[in-house]
Amino acid sequence: YYMVGDIFAWIAYIIYLFVNDVAWSLFYVTLLKLFIGCYLFYKFLRNFNYSFKTCLIFAVFFMFSGWVLIFIEQPVFISFYSWIPLVLIGIEKILRKDKYSIFSISIMLIISTNYYLAWTLCFFILGYWCINYYVSKHPIGILPFFKDSLKVFKAFLVGVLLSSFVWLPSLLHMLSS
Repeated sequence: YYMVGDIFAWIAYIIYLFVNDVAWSLFYVTLLKLFIGCYLFYKFLRNFNYSFKTCLIFAVFFMFSGWVLIFIEQPVFISFYSWIPLVLIGIEKILRKDKYSIFSISIMLIISTNYYLAWTLCFFILGYWCINYYVSKHPIGILPFFKDSLKVFKAFLVGVLLSSFVWLPSLLHMLSS
């Protein structure tokens, strides 16, 4: 049940149907997670117009940083880690183009993948939003900041509701016991 919302768990199952070996299917899906996380972090860095080489080097550094090395023996946590750059891309899309869909989808993926770790990421998202809003919209006004923050909160709630297929059964079970 813990991995119901993890897309990579379903991909691992599909790979298992073809290779008929759990170890190899986990190996392939772990490579896929590393590749997707690396690619997403590369795309995130490209928002800031860094060179191809710089983006590629730091994307590889991101995917082989300390957290991935810690989680390598528990591949389900790498799923969560590989979606973090998508959240950052979503926030940048909001700030630069006023588009909220990627942010909502990223929140859905993060919560669906691991809703235990997702709440800690929310504190980071709050800080990242406030700092980048100030940097990109300087000089900052209180009223526009609160209006834009309310729009981001609505997009966040859409992502939470989209992920309800994972957390709602847990909540209902906890309330009934």
